[in-house]
Amino acid sequence: MDGSMRCDLAILGGGLAGGLIAHALSVRRPDLSLRLIEAQPVLGGGRVWAFPANDIEPEHRWIVEPFLSRTWNGYDVVFPAHRRSLGVRYHAVRPAEHDAGLRRVLTPETPVHARIARASATRVVLANGRTIDAAGVIDARGPGDLGLLDVRWRKYLGRELLLDRPHGIAMPIVMDAATPQQDGCHFMQVLPLDRRRLFVAACYFSDRRLADAHQMRRRIDDYADQNGWRVGEMTAEEAGVTPMLLDGGFDGYWESGGEHAAKAGARAALLHPATGAAVADAVRLAAYVAELPDLAGPALHEALRVHAARAWGERSFYRMVAKMLFHIADDDARYRLFERLYRLPPKLIDRFNAMQSTPADKLRILAGRPSLPLSQTFRALMGSER
Repeated sequence: MDGSMRCDLAILGGGLAGGLIAHALSVRRPDLSLRLIEAQPVLGGGRVWAFPANDIEPEHRWIVEPFLSRTWNGYDVVFPAHRRSLGVRYHAVRPAEHDAGLRRVLTPETPVHARIARASATRVVLANGRTIDAAGVIDARGPGDLGLLDVRWRKYLGRELLLDRPHGIAMPIVMDAATPQQDGCHFMQVLPLDRRRLFVAACYFSDRRLADAHQMRRRIDDYADQNGWRVGEMTAEEAGVTPMLLDGGFDGYWESGGEHAAKAGARAALLHPATGAAVADAVRLAAYVAELPDLAGPALHEALRVHAARAWGERSFYRMVAKMLFHIADDDARYRLFERLYRLPPKLIDRFNAMQSTPADKLRILAGRPSLPLSQTFRALMGSER
């Protein structure tokens, strides 16, 4: 890779959003020359992605299917007041399969393992001084200036555990909030990978970005002990922090990531405001980009800006729910919002997770016994600060 390279599209960041865009274009537009530039040694984000199958529209499933590691026919949720099993298929993508799958579907020259020094709408300068000239550039390198938004955090630490004996868990536990509440809404997540192997994560919806890895590991150890799991080996560990975008000005945030740069993922504010989930948006954007007639700089920037701005404008309800979650006075009461949500009909829950709630859904989510005092609910709906 000497001197300058040229391509039709350069994608900055080979994580979830960038990788799926590259995959979708390689299938729909094999005539294009692509470069997927990633500083880390693995593509796909280097983490487990788990999500309900119904988050993905049927016509878009081809975008994620090559990377699925496990699929279950349902999932469980656990709260202090109730436990529920939902018959909704649930998928997981593990880091090794994600990386291998992307390298299998992309041409050998597409992935570029390098750090980026700077970029414009048509040029990328790598840290080693080499350049990539492209008709268009998409920046998917993570958030822009989060100081421009009202932000809270979804943070987690997960471990893959090999047990001494079979665990007997058939379905994922997507949220177990029947645990000590600390640092916001705390819950455990469990994915049964095989008869003896589990992925167990300590997760938080928190006011604080800083994650206490030692505390999270202790939570996992305690949870394993409580369930009688004898751990033979810890085979992998990962951790992450995702912004939950509660409020702010979209235009200023978009420009903070590069005024004329097309953007994807968190840089485009494409996340579920109330859960921090990213897969549904990443798939939708990949499908959208794959159908664009013009991927050149200005047209690409405008198309992705319009797509992201429309999504932001349509999600005021989910930002309101997130405000309700974080405007509850006591950390140990926050889980109750989800405890109530998961008593509602399964299809309503599906639509909430996929950010496709109907007006009737929204009324039902907010109806009944309030999840927080009326005065606090009013302040949350009005967008006031704590």
